Formats: sequence, C-alpha cells, structure tokens
Amino acid sequence: MQDLTGPVLRKASPADFGRTPIYIVRAEPEVERFLSIGVCLRLECSNLAFTTPQLDRSLRPYLESRGRWEGRGFACVLDTDKIQAAPRTPPWLEAAIGMVIHEATHWLGYQDGANPATAGCEPGKYNGQHIDDLLRCPAWQAYYAKAPAAATGHGAPFIRAACHLWHRANAVYPLPITRCWIAGENYGLSRPETYAAALATELRATANTPIVNILRTRPPEAFAELWKRDCQR
Repeated sequence: MQDLTGPVLRKASPADFGRTPIYIVRAEPEVERFLSIGVCLRLECSNLAFTTPQLDRSLRPYLESRGRWEGRGFACVLDTDKIQAAPRTPPWLEAAIGMVIHEATHWLGYQDGANPATAGCEPGKYNGQHIDDLLRCPAWQAYYAKAPAAATGHGAPFIRAACHLWHRANAVYPLPITRCWIAGENYGLSRPETYAAALATELRATANTPIVNILRTRPPEAFAELWKRDCQR
C-alpha cells in the first residue's frame, strides 16, 4: 500500500511531501492496538481511512518494529478490507488514492497551524478507546451527522487545499475528484467539481507552490462566493 499510494503524493506535490516521511498503514489488529494507548483520537473522516495530528507518533512503535520509522511525517491508516467491501466503491487502488489525498489534506492543515480537527472531541475525552468504539459513540455520531462541514474540518480551507492536491495528483494518477470526498452532498455543499472550477485559474498558476503557502493567501473571489452561498442554504 505504501509503495502504491505514497509515490503519488511525492510526485504530485514535492514541495509539500518531497522530503516528508509518508506512512500508509493497513488497518489490522496489530496496528489498532497502538491507537488506543494514551491517545486522544481526533478522527476526521470515516473508519475506512483516517489521520490525526499525532498519528505518526502513535504508530511509531509499530513502524520501528518493521524498520519503517524515518521521523515525524504524514501517517494514514487505511482499512483496505472495508474499502473493497463498501457499496459503490470504485477499483480499490483508485479509492485508496482518493482517500489518501483526503487524509493528506488534513495533514497539510495541521502544518498550516490551523485547527482543522473536530470540536466536540475534547482532549482526553476518548483516551484509551478503540477506534470502532469511538465511531459507535452515540454522542459522536449525533454530532458528526449534524455538524456543518467547517466544524468537522472539511470547510473552505480544506476544500481549497484538497482541490489543489487532487489537481496535482490527477496528473500522476488520473482519478475523478469525487473519489477524494471533497465537498458534495455528503457535506451539504456544492459538488467538488464546482469548487474545483471556481479555483481553476489558481490551480494552474500555483501548481509548484507549497499548498500550505497557498492557504495563507486570500482565496479567489469565485471560490469564496461559492462557499458563502453554500453556507446560506
């Protein structure tokens, strides 16, 4: 999995991932036991794939035991079995790359110094809980179902960064933007293609600029207006 998805990130955006250790880990019992040890899991997405600000540190013992630890970097856990079994899932590699792009966008948000993680998951509240226990928590499910995209870390900065990373990755491994779970009806927002179109000029003009630097600039007016209209629905 690492050999298949990691290179896409490196080739797509070397300014952001060229020198960054990338840890793509398959979900399995031996991995999951490291995720319940003294860690507040601030989940961003579904349990098909996820990242957290400290996931690389949480997985360090596991990675060291396999000679994979190279220092702090982007870590993502993929449940390939669930990805392949999920209804309407595209070819598994395409689905996996799309999910890695999604999770890598969250990681870029952490580097930007923003707080893209979820309100409602206070530090320490879920210490020691297994991932699946957290996802089954009624309070978490109710919050996630009702929270706007911005509150769950999938707001305008995330969409903008994800469109940039998808645009660059698409030149390496073509895939529909919908595979990256950006905006769309799942978040009560316009389709991801519409957001990408609103960023079209910026996507082309800044293809070699670090995405974290782009996030520090004012977004194009068309993009900002689209987000504003979505929020007023």
